[in-house]
Amino acid sequence: MLIRLILAHAIADFPLQTNTIYNYKEKSKKGILLHVLIHFLTSYVLLFHMFNLKLLGIVSLIAIIHFFQDWFKLYLQKKHEIFNRTFAFILDQVVHIIVVFISYYYISKMLFGFIPHNFFPVSYSDKIGLLLSLSILASFGGCVAIYFIDKSILKRNITYKKEYSGLLERMLIPIIIYLKMNIIYLLLLIVIRALYYYIYNNRKEFKIIRTVNLILSPVIALLLSIIIFYI
Repeated sequence: MLIRLILAHAIADFPLQTNTIYNYKEKSKKGILLHVLIHFLTSYVLLFHMFNLKLLGIVSLIAIIHFFQDWFKLYLQKKHEIFNRTFAFILDQVVHIIVVFISYYYISKMLFGFIPHNFFPVSYSDKIGLLLSLSILASFGGCVAIYFIDKSILKRNITYKKEYSGLLERMLIPIIIYLKMNIIYLLLLIVIRALYYYIYNNRKEFKIIRTVNLILSPVIALLLSIIIFYI
């Protein structure tokens, strides 16, 4: 259940949160409500086979907290420039995951009468769910992180745009590490992406990319994989 709640957050907060929805969130509370509704429905789909009134209440609570957290974050971004930076994005995601963890243990206590001994479930399906969550977070979340690092730390005035070779690279790195494949495959993936970037560097969609992107992209995916799988 914990992994499915995390997976629902990863899916709803990144691939399902398009630029259109994010811009709508910035303009109106209705946009935040739409995003939260997508998050709720994603959780419902992933937990459909075990859904009941108690679980409905907990998922609804997560959605309500998510609404106020996103509203407060956007409010601070408009008032204080510091909240448009990298650490604010990371802090926001950490708080979201903490809310999921708290909800998970509350759900377990309500439904089963005890708090699980294992910090993470260890079944095969849960491991696959964890891998999917990590791949989505590394790929789409990494895209946002690189944008904020480029904008706030490197002081580069750019517009946010998904760069698909980087998305694919960060999505595959956790899979390679999870499957314990030879490090050659990891290095080959990074080299292929770098070559692809330099060969097509003059194309319009690559204008927002710099060499620093090629370094940050695999580093983000590797760090997340090490933290989740080995710590």
